Amino acid sequence: WSTVLVACSRHAKWSSSWSSFLTDVTQLTAYFPSLGLVPFHPDSARWSSFSLQPGDSAMAYYEEEGGGRSSSQEECVVLSAEPKVAGVRRAMVRFADGQEQVVPWDWIGGSMGGALLADNLLSRSPYPTIHLLRGADLSYVARAVGVDRVNALLMRNQRFACERGLEEHDQFLKA
Repeated sequence: WSTVLVACSRHAKWSSSWSSFLTDVTQLTAYFPSLGLVPFHPDSARWSSFSLQPGDSAMAYYEEEGGGRSSSQEECVVLSAEPKVAGVRRAMVRFADGQEQVVPWDWIGGSMGGALLADNLLSRSPYPTIHLLRGADLSYVARAVGVDRVNALLMRNQRFACERGLEEHDQFLKA
């Protein structure tokens, strides 16, 4: 197992702008396809409500063979965004070639809108931070303990975040 947290407390651009930080971290993923780069930020606002319905068409990134996000989006149809089916903040989609995948909501263009979710609490930190995870480790965990157990943990964390609420968590981080 290999994991590293890189705190970027002195990076002025990233400290002052969640969107700049997220854009830059997303672009970095192209240079490190075997790593999972997970952004944490004091103003994390990555997740809002899912706005697509089953049957809606969209453009989405797909997971490359061996892990990692594709460099371009492909046409797909949303099959489900139910957490018990696809996982937390994920949707099951069918691409034009017939392949079905479960992908994060933010890989699907135009899928999020509306109110911010309390789930953003799970990605907040005092400073811009990048969590580096080896893709092989992520795949191993999914195989070793099972996707259902991983999803159950994510759903538990989501419930905890919803119970706590954005305002209470923000006050905690600023204290």
